[in-house]
Amino acid sequence: MLAPDSGKTSTTGGNATQAAQTAQDKEKQKENAQADAMNILGSVPQENDQVKNQTIYRPWGNGPVPADTNLYWYAVVKDKSVTERIKLVHFTSDINWVFWDELIFSTDQGKWEYKINAFAGQSGDGKHTEVVMGGKYETLDVPYDKLRPGIKLLTEGTNPIIRMKGAQHQADFQVPQATIDQMKAAQQLDQDLTILGGKLK
Repeated sequence: MLAPDSGKTSTTGGNATQAAQTAQDKEKQKENAQADAMNILGSVPQENDQVKNQTIYRPWGNGPVPADTNLYWYAVVKDKSVTERIKLVHFTSDINWVFWDELIFSTDQGKWEYKINAFAGQSGDGKHTEVVMGGKYETLDVPYDKLRPGIKLLTEGTNPIIRMKGAQHQADFQVPQATIDQMKAAQQLDQDLTILGGKLK
């Protein structure tokens, strides 16, 4: 009668140890993401809306966006859930409208296009137009993930430009370094929120 093979070793203990280590690593990753997200949010002005029971974090500060063309991120926190959004602002003081319904994110390394399902380039799918004293706004306000590939292209490439294209007219926005730095913060916050499942502790 053959004796059992004493050379075989059980991997159950090893697997349990590995699983415990993986769980610890994931928890540490979440702790780091939580701290990083709070640091990013804490570095920008915030406004508490007591009626909606939410806090809005806006890099441009409280109130309307500046009368200038720029790309912004902002975040809304409600019941620990975080919604990150992107706001593209096109401001002009002349009488001509572009009524853009397509964005082309461009760098020396490539291009990425985003179509806006707006009525005549004016409203719908996050697009808005507004006339104010001294000029007019065309804006796009959408969840961060809708423009994620374009943001990635801008932050990783050289010569970043956003072309706002309408049926008859277009306008180019040469993205300055200060805006790129803000978009890098937005990218990092997006990565943190992905790890956290979109909720702060």
